[in-house]
Amino acid sequence: GLSNHQSGLALDVEDAAGWEPFLERHGWRRLMPQDPVHFDYLGSGTRDIRATAVRAFQQLWNLNNPNRLLAADGTYGPQTQRALNESPIKGFPNGDRIPLDVRKRRLGSRLLRLTRPNLEGEDVRELQIALNKVGFNLEVDGYFGPTTGEAVRKFQTDKGLVVDGIVGSATLEALNMRLQTAA
Repeated sequence: GLSNHQSGLALDVEDAAGWEPFLERHGWRRLMPQDPVHFDYLGSGTRDIRATAVRAFQQLWNLNNPNRLLAADGTYGPQTQRALNESPIKGFPNGDRIPLDVRKRRLGSRLLRLTRPNLEGEDVRELQIALNKVGFNLEVDGYFGPTTGEAVRKFQTDKGLVVDGIVGSATLEALNMRLQTAA
C-alpha cells in the first residue's frame, strides 16, 4: 500500500524518537504520524516502485478472479486492500508461485506488532509458541492480534525492555535468552 519496504526504501526502528534526528539528516522521513516507527528514504536517486507493485498485485488478482476485477491502475485503495486481505496465504493458483521458503517468514525476518489488518504468518506462529514456552497461554493461530500484543508488552515489561509491543531485535534477543534458560 503506502509502504516502501518492498523496494528497500523503508525501515522500521524500535526507538523512533532516538533515531529520527539521525535519519532525517540522511534523507529519511517519517511516512505518517499513525505509524511512528516507519521511515521512508527520500534521498536523491531513489525510484518509487509502489505503484508498480500494486499494479502487479491487481493484475494477479484479476487473473485469478475474473468475476471480481480490480482496476489495474497501481492505486492502493479500499478495493485493492480488500482483495489483498482476501488473497490466499499460499498464493494464487494462476501466476508465478512464490517459493515456499520465501513465503514462510521465519521469526526475526520482520518486525512484528499489532496492526490493522493483523499481521499473520509462520513468524507470528513461532512467536506465539515461544511466548507459550516462557509462561504465556496464547492461542497459536499465526495472527498478531490484541492478545499476542498484550503478551509481548507484558514480556517486555518483565524483562525491563522498552514497552512498545514491537517484536524487534531487543525483544527477540531477550526472548531467545529466556528460551535458552527455560530449556
